[in-house]
Amino acid sequence: MLNLTPQTRKKLRRFRQIKRGYYSFLILVGLSALLACGELLINSRALVVS
Repeated sequence: MLNLTPQTRKKLRRFRQIKRGYYSFLILVGLSALLACGELLINSRALVVS
């Protein structure tokens, strides 16, 4: 587990309290993970060849 300083824990707690920022962060992380998985699953053949 991460060893966080008390100051860092306080900042993370404050960030989680700002709901709009926290949910936006979670959405961005989720979309990034989805896109990374999409590259592995869909990129098996070329769709456009110049």
